Amino acid sequence: MELRLKELREDLGISVKDMARDTGVSQNTIHLYERGGYPSIKQIEMIAKTYDVNPAWLVGWIDDEMMPAIQVVEKAVYKESSTEDYQTISTTMVRSLNGLNLKDTWEVRFGQKELNKNTKGLSRV
Repeated sequence: MELRLKELREDLGISVKDMARDTGVSQNTIHLYERGGYPSIKQIEMIAKTYDVNPAWLVGWIDDEMMPAIQVVEKAVYKESSTEDYQTISTTMVRSLNGLNLKDTWEVRFGQKELNKNTKGLSRV
């Protein structure tokens, strides 16, 4: 697990000094975190909130490819999702169905088949 603080800072085009000012964390502490030090959960949440990023992304638990689906799920919690959002979720889920051929993946996607949780095989709907 690697903190993405430097990546975030560089993506935003801000300096360590700017990040320290925005977050209330000292410049030395920002440097420490960027070199592998690890902040408290409270600090992770505060930094994530300050820059409007997912805390799980910030600490490296999820990757960029997963973010669109996660953002849609977060929106759904607040009842802001659209048809496009649900398509994003289903497309991401289909991509994660490792081991299925294209035909099976297509049938799962459109509800003609479903994954059997017990056997991890496919069955007709």
